[in-house]
Amino acid sequence: MTEEQVRRLVVTLRDVAQALSKADPKLKARLYEELGVEVSYDPHRHVIGLSAGPCVTERVGGGT
Repeated sequence: MTEEQVRRLVVTLRDVAQALSKADPKLKARLYEELGVEVSYDPHRHVIGLSAGPCVTERVGGGT
């Protein structure tokens, strides 16, 4: 990617983050689930864990 492409991507992500901060929590939960995002919190250690897996929406099936 060029420097300008990265710059535009960062600006776009900033807009997305701002929209997500105002979104309905149930809709955000569904989006995060579809994206494979998992968040955990350890209240004893005050640690937040975040992981994201591959987002697979379709699979190839059937025999060959």
